[in-house]
Amino acid sequence: MFDKNFEDARFSLNICNACRYCENICPVFKAIELRRTFSDNDIIYLANLCHDCRGCYYACQYAPPHTFDINIPKIFGTLRLETYKNYRNSKFSKDIVDKPHLFSIATFIVSFLFYTISSIINTGKLSLMGIVDQNDSFYSILPENFLIITMFIPFAISLTIYIKNLIDYCDYIGIKKGDFLKLFNHIRSLKSLVLLEFLDGGGYGCNYPGEEYSFSRRIYHQFVLFGFKITFISTLIAAFMSHILNISPPYTFTSLPVIFGSIGGALLLLGLTGLLYLRTKMDRIPYSENVSSMDINFIIILLLSVLTGFLVLLFRSTTFMPILLIIHLSIVITFFITLPFSKLQHAVFRYVSIYKFFSEINK
Repeated sequence: MFDKNFEDARFSLNICNACRYCENICPVFKAIELRRTFSDNDIIYLANLCHDCRGCYYACQYAPPHTFDINIPKIFGTLRLETYKNYRNSKFSKDIVDKPHLFSIATFIVSFLFYTISSIINTGKLSLMGIVDQNDSFYSILPENFLIITMFIPFAISLTIYIKNLIDYCDYIGIKKGDFLKLFNHIRSLKSLVLLEFLDGGGYGCNYPGEEYSFSRRIYHQFVLFGFKITFISTLIAAFMSHILNISPPYTFTSLPVIFGSIGGALLLLGLTGLLYLRTKMDRIPYSENVSSMDINFIIILLLSVLTGFLVLLFRSTTFMPILLIIHLSIVITFFITLPFSKLQHAVFRYVSIYKFFSEINK
C-alpha cells in the first residue's frame, strides 16, 4: 500500500513538474522545480512541507474527474500519516496511530482510576465530593510533588521521542548534522512556522474549507498556537510565584497565572472550535480520510483539557472541586501520553521540512 502511494505521488509530481502552473502557489512546487526525479525520501519531504492549503487542487486542470486524477493534497495527507506510522517501532504503536481514540479512552480511564485511588490514599476519604474545605489548595487533594512527577514523566518521554524523530527525519530527508545548525535558516523557519505564512495562499488565503479563498483556517490555527504559548507562560508564572515567591495557589481571578491561563484557554477554545466547524464544511475530495481519526482525536482531547480547566477554575471553591480536578488531570496526562501518536507530530516533521526548503533555496 505504501509503495502504491509512492507510485501515485511520483506519477503526479512528474506531471506537476512538466506543467508548473502551480509554481507560485506554495513552497512545495518551488521544491519540486529543483528536482528532475523524485526518490521516496524526496516525496516524504514534500508531503511534510505541504500545508494542505489545497490551492494546487483547485487550480489543477488534471484534478478529478480528469483521467490523470491529480490530487496532491490527498496523496500527501496519506503519506504524512504513513510517515508518522513509520516512526513507530511496533505494530501496537502503529495501530495507535490508526485508532488513537481507543488508546486515548483507555488511557483516560486508567489515569482517572490512578488519580482517584491516589486522592483517596492522600485524603483518607472515599468520597470525591466535598472532601476538603472551601478555598483549600488543589494540593490538599493530591500533593504538589506527586503531581509534578506524574505529569513530568510522560511529558519527558514524549519530548524525547519527538527529539529522536527530529534527528531521524533529518537523516531521512538528507539534512546532515552540520547543516542543521545554520542560525539564519532556523530564524526564517521559526518565523514561517509561527506566522503560518504558507497558509496565506500567496496573500489570498487557503482554498479551505471550500474552493473560495479564506484566511479562517490560518486564523483558527494561530489561535491554537498562541493559546498554547500563553497557557505555557501562565504555568511558568505560577511556578515562579509558588517556588520563588512562596505564594501558594489557589490564585485569585486577578492574578497573573489566572489571567494568562484564561486568555490562553479562551484562544484555544476559539481556535479548536473553529477548526472543528471548518471540518464540517470542508470539501472532502482533496482529503485523506485515513487521517481523520488522528485529527479529531487531537482536537477533542485538547478541547476537553481546556474546558475542564475552566470548570476547575470556576468551581474550585465548591464541593465539586476534587472530582473536577481529577477529571482535568486525567485528561491532561492523557494528552501528554498520547503526544507521540497525536497530530502534534506534524509540527516536528513540518519544521524540519521548512528548514530544508529554506536551506535549498538559499544555496
